[in-house]
Amino acid sequence: TLHSDRDGRRTLGSRQGGEKIFNCGAWLNLDDQMGVLSLSGAELFLHHPAAAQVVIGKPAAAAAGGLLYAEEVCCGACQVGALRLYERAQTLFDIAYAVRVGCSAEETCTWQKDSAVLPPLPAGTGIRQARCTGADGKNYTLCFNIGSGLDWVRTAAGVQSIPPLQTILLAE
Repeated sequence: TLHSDRDGRRTLGSRQGGEKIFNCGAWLNLDDQMGVLSLSGAELFLHHPAAAQVVIGKPAAAAAGGLLYAEEVCCGACQVGALRLYERAQTLFDIAYAVRVGCSAEETCTWQKDSAVLPPLPAGTGIRQARCTGADGKNYTLCFNIGSGLDWVRTAAGVQSIPPLQTILLAE
């Protein structure tokens, strides 16, 4: 069962209808067991493939292996089908998302609402950040320095320096 910000509740069934891509909005939850939030403003999608895409090898003592259908969670867009051409040094993805296991759709919705109101931390111009509330009630900030020089982020504990092209995780 897929629960989402965009569609509410939907039961995913047979693959007879072919491949489907569901636009889920800011959050989704699968089977009241796994919640996913978009932290960068990009929409989440669920890719429901038409054919099995995971081959399970058979152990030597088994009669047969098997095939597995696996839904794919995508953030920003689903890249399915043909190969894509990218230029050297081109940004492939500029997204952030968080996953929480063992939470219901209702808990995922609350988690998204709590996380959406977190303001960004004061930071230098080269800092990209994504924030969310953890299952422990703390606020977490993932900071990435996209610049070519040392940059900074300010927390209640003080100023934290971040070297170029480095990531840090802060908890408050």
